[in-house]
Amino acid sequence: MLDDLKRNDRVLTNGGIYGRIIELNERDVTLEIAQNVRIQVDRGHIETVVNATKPVAKTGGAEKSEGKEK
Repeated sequence: MLDDLKRNDRVLTNGGIYGRIIELNERDVTLEIAQNVRIQVDRGHIETVVNATKPVAKTGGAEKSEGKEK
């Protein structure tokens, strides 16, 4: 899952922060967590890619249905 990350993916970190990927490289990901608020996190700390209806967890690539997004 971490290898498939791309710009504009909406993700959840293992610290509970939602954000949209603005930039990424082999080691780091820059997330926009609010308008004009960006943070840089280690790529390994991305827990889930969040889609409109269901997120895809990084462990095993299994899909889990979490219900509606907040």
